[in-house]
Amino acid sequence: MNCFVRASKYLYRKKQKAILLLLLFLVINVMVSGTLAIRISFLRLAEELQKNSEGKVMLESLDRQSGFEEHNLQEIIAIDNINWINRISETRCLPSQLFPVAGNEESEDLFDVHGYDELEKDSPFAEHIYRIVEGNLPQSRDEIVINKYLAEKNGIQMGEKILLQSVEGQTVEAAVTGFFLVGGEERQTDNVATVNRIENQLYATTDFVYMLSGEKDFINAVVYVNNPEQIEDTADILAEMYEGRAVISAKDNTFQKLNMTIGQTERITFLILLLTILVGCAVAGLLLAMWTRGRKKEIAVLISLGVPKGNIFLQMLSEELFLYGLAFIGAQVITVLLLPVVGGRMEYLQENSFMLQLSPSGMIVSLCAGLAGVMILTGISVFPYMKKQVKEVLSEMEG
Repeated sequence: MNCFVRASKYLYRKKQKAILLLLLFLVINVMVSGTLAIRISFLRLAEELQKNSEGKVMLESLDRQSGFEEHNLQEIIAIDNINWINRISETRCLPSQLFPVAGNEESEDLFDVHGYDELEKDSPFAEHIYRIVEGNLPQSRDEIVINKYLAEKNGIQMGEKILLQSVEGQTVEAAVTGFFLVGGEERQTDNVATVNRIENQLYATTDFVYMLSGEKDFINAVVYVNNPEQIEDTADILAEMYEGRAVISAKDNTFQKLNMTIGQTERITFLILLLTILVGCAVAGLLLAMWTRGRKKEIAVLISLGVPKGNIFLQMLSEELFLYGLAFIGAQVITVLLLPVVGGRMEYLQENSFMLQLSPSGMIVSLCAGLAGVMILTGISVFPYMKKQVKEVLSEMEG
């Protein structure tokens, strides 16, 4: 009778012990697989959050008259680690259908028009200095938002179209999509120049400013990076490129806070995984040692019948590997069924596209590590009886 047949007959004969060890392997594998799925999902989410953590380098032109041109934009985009660029442009326009709130009598009647690729970011609206009290921020090149006091003075209604005329005489039509307030409009003194009054600040897209001014240039740029960990290197490259032309500053406060949270969570999940493996190995090792101790007579009988010790070890190893393999398959099925339930209760996954799921590579690594662990634990539990001489084992059996 070969070792594999003996292993199957032994497991059938010792059903209770086999089921106990099978359940232990099952629980260990479910905990390890679940922890790995949570850890891998969190690391994927952390990578995506880092990319969108608003790590950015700000370029402020020293010469607001010339600023940056279109070819400068292409130079910046060509730099590694650049995600996207929010251009900030400015121009001035003359009263046409829209008349400014008067300031200093000696100042000219002008409006300041501010353009952003995305007004939701890096503008006074993003910093909550200005707030939209009616309507929405511009989304297309022919939309604009104006101050509510300016709208009341000119009788402008939401959605109404107005004409703006550049200093060079270029006329552009824009639809008013929103009104904003700052809260400090009434506290301004009469010494403020007309163009500098809050009411006379108009906000639109960069493309609108381009149409009005007739020039594709911008005075500032906010460069968002893919990897905030390399933000200093990116800032150094930009500082070298535009030395003497721009003030360079980096901002990654969100990433620093996020990185701290990511590091803490990563350490916690690793600690849980490590404790699960250590406790599982300790319990399984003790159980196998007790199981092997109770099989001294069986080992002695097999040795007396001339069965090689290596064959006996192979039998016992086959038993453990079979139970572990069965438990591993069952654990994967249970984990797949439980992960959607666990994921639904985790806040950081509820509003993200990342779902808890088993990783094929993680499963393979877990299976190989588990099988190796079972082989080592089986070897440790059987070793005391394998190193003894036949007479010693037989004498222990008689004792």
